[in-house]
Amino acid sequence: LDTIATRHATRPALEYKSQILTYADIKHRADRLAAGLLQQGITHTDCVALLLPNPPWHPIAFFAALRAGARVVHLSALDARRELAFKLRDSGATLLITTDLGPLPATALALHEEG
Repeated sequence: LDTIATRHATRPALEYKSQILTYADIKHRADRLAAGLLQQGITHTDCVALLLPNPPWHPIAFFAALRAGARVVHLSALDARRELAFKLRDSGATLLITTDLGPLPATALALHEEG
């Protein structure tokens, strides 16, 4: 991400709902989220789960988790809740990142309540 953001800072990287994010934009947002993850205590021993759709939040969160040194597990909103719970337990995820779109918040809260 650093290399591409340096070489092609102003080039469009993603377009979502007529908003264009450049490589520099993605790097900046990933850096900010990574700083927040580090502030929350995420380290190289942690696994961060992503329960996100494919819009820009997904790559930003992915790069941020990697910047914080964490392992990443990708979860699919199409999976049954029992499958998601298994993947979270199996991965040892210590943090789940999601968004407020559709059923994702309710799913994340239910998973949290299940432990």
